[in-house]
Amino acid sequence: HKTSVIIYSSSWEYRGLPILEGYCGDILFFVTLSRLKNPPINSSLHSPEALANAVLKEHDVSFLSRTHEARFDDPYDLTELQWPTYLSPINSQWLKKDNIQWLYCESQPLVKDKNIVTYYTPLSHDTYLSFQFLITRSAMNAGNAYRIEQRIPLTNFLTLVHNIMDSVKINFSSNSEKSEENQEREVNASDMPIIEASPEYIELAKHVLYMWSAREYTDTKNPKKKDHRASKEEISNFIDSKIKFRPLPNSLPRGKVIYRHFGVYENGEKEVKPTIKTIW
Repeated sequence: HKTSVIIYSSSWEYRGLPILEGYCGDILFFVTLSRLKNPPINSSLHSPEALANAVLKEHDVSFLSRTHEARFDDPYDLTELQWPTYLSPINSQWLKKDNIQWLYCESQPLVKDKNIVTYYTPLSHDTYLSFQFLITRSAMNAGNAYRIEQRIPLTNFLTLVHNIMDSVKINFSSNSEKSEENQEREVNASDMPIIEASPEYIELAKHVLYMWSAREYTDTKNPKKKDHRASKEEISNFIDSKIKFRPLPNSLPRGKVIYRHFGVYENGEKEVKPTIKTIW
């Protein structure tokens, strides 16, 4: 639905105490320019709703839509079911920085992958810019998305991300399209829609994260116990804390919610609604 080109990239590495801790993680940073191939007639990405829908479409065709084979407690259950690898978007909001309005969202891994933070802004009627940060954290005995959060918090990583974005400036040429539509958008900021994972998608994500919460992890206090997964209550509270709206500096009033629904692939067919094999 679009063509994209990465126009800038960089990376930063985090290390702890020499010898004792060493590598703790890194951030990969990509600035991407995307142009819609066949935008709807009379539609403009300067419209907040049009940009929000374009971002949701990007989620559906990018690595954020990846699935993996479901895991069941019953070793004889051969059901073919795909689970989401990410819960995204979450903590969506509009931010105003240096007179530019950005659509911000986060992506929570459900197995092991990277935490994602992305800023989007339109450049023209059919072109938008994204600043995406892929955060990797590394620690012993924490081989899944839930356990790594307990070992290495995101705080220092997010501080760098937001400091970088605070330094970003975009200079528009005199003949650019940052004109009447964009000015109108600034006036009607309270009507800007946000994008969020649907309630069904969130419930499925809780189940997926719970099932993988013992991946490459051993409870050192009780190493001989049979099940090293976290409790369902712990996982539920964790996801609830992630999807809770956490306004950033210069966050604008939020408008209506546009939901992203995750479709489960079963036997090659895409279902309209997600399916939870084990009742949460």
